[in-house]
Order: sequence, then structure tokens, then C-alpha cells
Amino acid sequence: MAALVDLADEGWVVELGGGTGVITAALLAHGVPAARLAVVEQSDRLAAHLRQRFPAIQVLHGDAAELPALLARLDGADGPVRVRHIVSGLPLLSIPAPARQRILQAGAQVLAPGGRLLQFTYALHGPSPWQQAGLVCQRRERVLANLPPARVDVLAHAPSA
Repeated sequence: MAALVDLADEGWVVELGGGTGVITAALLAHGVPAARLAVVEQSDRLAAHLRQRFPAIQVLHGDAAELPALLARLDGADGPVRVRHIVSGLPLLSIPAPARQRILQAGAQVLAPGGRLLQFTYALHGPSPWQQAGLVCQRRERVLANLPPARVDVLAHAPSA
């Protein structure tokens, strides 16, 4: 997933659901600058863990459904934050529909034009839930080496006419 983040893009990389930091570590190892990486984590315990493990990144403790408000709290944010990549490991299909819909709308709202959203899922078939928020699937990659096998969807806003 981290390899799909274009390092030439300016702007923020936002990870949804940092957990223990597996994807966070991969993003940093790929070369995402810590100063441009924000990780959203709802759990108190995991947010504290992420802050300790990765002191140079910004950990935003809260609900991904509140993404615009969370991003406004970023250090140095004196206006709208330009989000070029959203990297999500959230288990969207197991989140109740109303909460999932709020997350989808919030993510689509903050993703900059030309930005990309990367979603990790174990659902090998069917559309990405992000398509319900108006994002367009650009490509899919199956990760058969993962156990269980998984898929990474790459989505973006529809091109302007």
C-alpha cells in the first residue's frame, strides 16, 4: 500500500485507523515525510501507542467521520489542509452503515482534487464502499500473499469535464 503513495505529491498523507502502526511504519519507510503524515486513531490506547512509537508524526485522536474537524487541529493548519493521499485500513464493511457513510463522506470531502485514496480490504469482489461517496475506482490490486488474501483499491474523485 505504501508503495502506491506518490512521494512527488505535495500535501498531506492521512492514514485512517493507525492501529499498532504497521501501515504507518511502511509509509515512513517508503519515504513519506513524517512532517506530512497524519494518522487518525479512535482508540485512546492505540493513539497513545502511536504517539510514543512515532513522535515525529501527527496523531489525531478521534473518529474518522470527523475528519475535517480533526485535520483543522493539525499543527500549523491555518486554513484547509491539502490531503493528497488517504490510506485506509479501516474495516469499512464491518462498521455499521450510518457510521460508515459518515466516514465515507468525510474522506471524500477532504481528499484534494487529483488526490488518491487507498483502501485495504479483505473483500475480494464487489465495489469499494468509497464509490458510494462519489469516488471512482482507478485500479485494484489483489494481495494474494496476504493471509487471508486481500485487495487494495485505488480511488479518486471523478475527473472534471
